[in-house]
Amino acid sequence: MNLCWGVGILLSSGVVKACLPIASDWSWRIPFIVQWVWIPPLFAIVWFAPPSPWWLVRKGRFEEAKQAVRRLTNPDLVSETECSNSVAMMQHTTELEIQAAFGTSYIDCFRGIDRRRTEIVMMTFAMQLLSGQNLIGQGIQFLQTAGISTDLSFSLNMVLNSMFVIGTICSWGCKSKLLTIMPRR
Repeated sequence: MNLCWGVGILLSSGVVKACLPIASDWSWRIPFIVQWVWIPPLFAIVWFAPPSPWWLVRKGRFEEAKQAVRRLTNPDLVSETECSNSVAMMQHTTELEIQAAFGTSYIDCFRGIDRRRTEIVMMTFAMQLLSGQNLIGQGIQFLQTAGISTDLSFSLNMVLNSMFVIGTICSWGCKSKLLTIMPRR
């Protein structure tokens, strides 16, 4: 997720830098227009994406769920019985989730084991902000206030945003290294 943020920020910085030499209102309009470029492909992906077997099970459409599981698996390796068993397990899991969620409220996110899960999710999101991501948006203004030219400050901002992406990719290696040296519980 952090990589998606980084790539998005890098792309937007590139568009803004490319629009710097334009000496008309289009210099600020083009970056706003480019934001809308993503809507048609995303709409097409969502429109043509097949329904999830889990979603079909939750809607009570079990035969369609079995067909979806069949479509997502290799028929040479997975039998018809295994597809039926997968859908049955999805039904069972869905029933367990309904029973577990009965009588719960949002305040339960801050109690017991769910409190720990909430802390993990909140810190995962907060780390993007606490690591200085908000300052990236102010980087150009800071550089220009420091006396650096507009063109150079936008170039340095591209470097800064590239570091965001590179740092995220490097963190994957650090995580996998930590997982190999940490004992399993």
